[in-house]
Amino acid sequence: PVAELVQDGDGALTVVAFFGAGAIALFHWRWVDPTLSIAVGLSLFAWSARRLLDNEASDGGNAWNGAC
Repeated sequence: PVAELVQDGDGALTVVAFFGAGAIALFHWRWVDPTLSIAVGLSLFAWSARRLLDNEASDGGNAWNGAC
């Protein structure tokens, strides 16, 4: 279930980025670019944290030892 959410989130971020690029081009909204960059960074952080915690739960605590 988490993988499905992440994949949907990636697609949503791509669509939002395309609309953001259009907003920058049409309306000269310069604040859109840093906002999208922060959103992408936060989504990648959340994705990696979920993957690590899922591995931790499924490996019985060995995810931190590099035993993934």
